[in-house]
Amino acid sequence: MPGTVQVKVVQKRFARTLRPLLIWVPILFLPFLLGGARPWFWASIAGVFMTGLSVLIWAEEDGPALTSGVPRKVLVAGLILIGYPVLQLVPLPFSLLSTLDPNRALWLQRASDVTGLQPQLASITYMPLTTLFSIFYCIFLFTFALLFMRANRDPDFLAQFCRLVFFLAAAEAMYGLLQVLIPTLGVLWEAPGTGDARGTFVNRNHFACFLNMTWPVMLAYLLGTGQRRGSHSAHSYQEKEENHQLRQRQIFLSFFVGIMLLAVFFSQSRGGILSAMIALTIFTIFGRINTRGMILFVLAGWAVMIFYGCIIGFEGILQRFDVIEEGAAGRFNIWVDSWRLIRDHILTGTGLDTYSTAIRLYQSHLTDQSEIVHAHNDYLELMAELGVPMASAIILTVWGYWVWAARRIWKLKPAATDSPDKGPVESRRALQRRLISAGALAGGAAFLIHSLAEFNWQIPANQLYFIILLILMSLPYDNTAGAPVRRT
Repeated sequence: MPGTVQVKVVQKRFARTLRPLLIWVPILFLPFLLGGARPWFWASIAGVFMTGLSVLIWAEEDGPALTSGVPRKVLVAGLILIGYPVLQLVPLPFSLLSTLDPNRALWLQRASDVTGLQPQLASITYMPLTTLFSIFYCIFLFTFALLFMRANRDPDFLAQFCRLVFFLAAAEAMYGLLQVLIPTLGVLWEAPGTGDARGTFVNRNHFACFLNMTWPVMLAYLLGTGQRRGSHSAHSYQEKEENHQLRQRQIFLSFFVGIMLLAVFFSQSRGGILSAMIALTIFTIFGRINTRGMILFVLAGWAVMIFYGCIIGFEGILQRFDVIEEGAAGRFNIWVDSWRLIRDHILTGTGLDTYSTAIRLYQSHLTDQSEIVHAHNDYLELMAELGVPMASAIILTVWGYWVWAARRIWKLKPAATDSPDKGPVESRRALQRRLISAGALAGGAAFLIHSLAEFNWQIPANQLYFIILLILMSLPYDNTAGAPVRRT
């Protein structure tokens, strides 16, 4: 009996050590190594995470605790998102497949005419093995989200997360600026230098998207670490010294936030720069940043963009927007071909993560030196892979959740963070959580808007961080009540 108790104690200690590692490793390593864009890397991270999660559940001996406290709607939505691609894998009789997806059946029939083999069973997805691996990654994202939501119940976890991401995003931004100063400096071992900021991401647009998701949260974190607002001024020497140290910390951290924004502009990503300005505007509005300097900065940023557009002409901006890389197909041509693919598979889609294969049957404007890999529009690519009904449900759900979070943050009474019945630590923490929710809202908007012209959702690091932003949007602001204080 004493031996059993000792084993349980060891298991619990092991679980306390393993749990944060399972969260920090994907957050830290996915962005640093090419954004996790190479299958061998994201598959390794997902495999290590799932193995560690299995060990964690064994060590804690309370597997259901992973889902305890999680709203039922979240669990149902996650099961549907994972279950639908599984259905795309199910082998169907050829007659049923012809009814659900006539064009998929037509291509199979043409293949059988060449090979002389008549198909009896076939799945909806064009690439079953690719879809299967993508399902595994979706399971990783879902279980990571559950673990991250559980960790957020610890009052100190959010500060630890912000400090880690601050270090990561600042390192990415500084590496990107070095690539501008030293044009020959490439991206790790993967790509040569081009003179623009890309960090450890091969594509500058994905680099800009990553920073646009992180800097609003980091800005919220540093604003929330400042002196407590309200009429409770510091009188003792200890209080004055504490506020002085907090101001110095804010100045130091604000320098790195400025580096992140500068790296976004030097990435020369048009969609990234526009998304950054939109994120800054949303954060200023919903975070209730009413300082004159912040408002002037936002107005100046928009004025520069409009002035720049008037000089070179908005028609020129539109033409530059259509250009992806020199000699490559323009976005508008890709979108036309993508829409033809969607129209022919409007109900079922071609299978999760099969766009790059299925689009070859529809590409109409490429040379021998180029090919379509992504739609450069996450919404179109989602419709192509999952079908219009399922993709529309996902898009409306995500945007609906964003609107719900925006209304929730807007209805919060800011003065509640300075309630006299709370101590200084609780007041500052409530203020910080409200600001971080507003920062996550701004970063999420930057991601969703930038995805209109890029394939950010196809980059594993950006996928992971967007999931994190969705969770941070609905942070509880009052740790004692577990719910935000609303206006009266």
